[in-house]
Amino acid sequence: MTIITRMTSFGANNWIARPLSNVGTGLARSRMVFKPVVPAAGKTTAEKTTTSHDTINVMTYNILAQKYAQSGWHNYCPSRHIRWDYRKALLLEELEAYCSDIICLQEVEAEVFSRELQPWLAERGYQGHYLARHHGENVQRLLLAAVTHLFWNPAFPDVKSFQAAVLCQEMATFLQRHARGGNGSGPAGGGGVVEVPVEEVPVVLAGDFNSLSHKRVPDVFDPKIPRGPDGLVSGVYTLLTRGSLPTDHPDHPASRRRLGETSNLDFRGLDLTTAGLRLASAYCLANGREPPLTTRTATFAGCLDYIFVSPQHFDVTSTLDFPYDLPLGSYDTVRDPLSDVKFPPIPNGAFPSDHLSLVALLKFKRSDDGM
Repeated sequence: MTIITRMTSFGANNWIARPLSNVGTGLARSRMVFKPVVPAAGKTTAEKTTTSHDTINVMTYNILAQKYAQSGWHNYCPSRHIRWDYRKALLLEELEAYCSDIICLQEVEAEVFSRELQPWLAERGYQGHYLARHHGENVQRLLLAAVTHLFWNPAFPDVKSFQAAVLCQEMATFLQRHARGGNGSGPAGGGGVVEVPVEEVPVVLAGDFNSLSHKRVPDVFDPKIPRGPDGLVSGVYTLLTRGSLPTDHPDHPASRRRLGETSNLDFRGLDLTTAGLRLASAYCLANGREPPLTTRTATFAGCLDYIFVSPQHFDVTSTLDFPYDLPLGSYDTVRDPLSDVKFPPIPNGAFPSDHLSLVALLKFKRSDDGM
């Protein structure tokens, strides 16, 4: 398999990797369960047996930079559990346990990466940037994978929406250039030109998007929440799952108002789109809903982390379960995950970051040529 990777960063350090050999099969002590997707009524499981070259395992994880861990925001966590040596042991245990093909990390400090993570991952066959799989069958398949960490401040969802649109445009441009042989190299490594229609290249976009899929409780940032089970769907989530963001959405730069401001008419003609990329959340595809939370601190809980995939290219066969029980009742009964979901603030003795890792097992859909 040949993989096109693209590292995209907005104010944070990210890293994306692909293993070139098998890694350990141990299980992290904190999370062990992969939840298989239950086939819909009347549907049967795939006829073709899953093999190593038609599935990929994608992981995204905001590992919490040590400078933020020690900033005082996590003073509920005992100091011994904040120390990097303690957190690193748990982080590496998770990275090895889930045996992912693609790892998307956020908040990776440069020194930590170069001195500790990179050598550890290299020993297990991981490499960054543009690379090819050198063992097993070469299926001549391209893949665009990207990792991002959008702006953190909840007062600026319009900035996040703009960042997401720019990211998609850059991904589309990168895809058009490389899928059509702009780099002059082929998947077999012989210097040939790759001629693949861009719409046929599978896409994975993962990371910490700092954006809720749904907000149901008004707050100082969004004092008015639309009625209905979905509440307010963030601009970033709307953009990425629907392909565009209407200018009248409250998170569009043309509509966003902060205290003492009026709408900015200069942005009325600003089209925010995914530049033709079709994306869907892997967890939503698998489970019919996003998880209530992927991050939990003393004052906030919510779903900020996602693995987006091109649904025309992938089936989601399973997802890593979360270490908490879902509240009883329908999805819209989870109004505030901070109070509705029984899960302690993290990091703590069992969880090394203030975010939980997400892992999705993806299977390539069969195309007309049998690939």
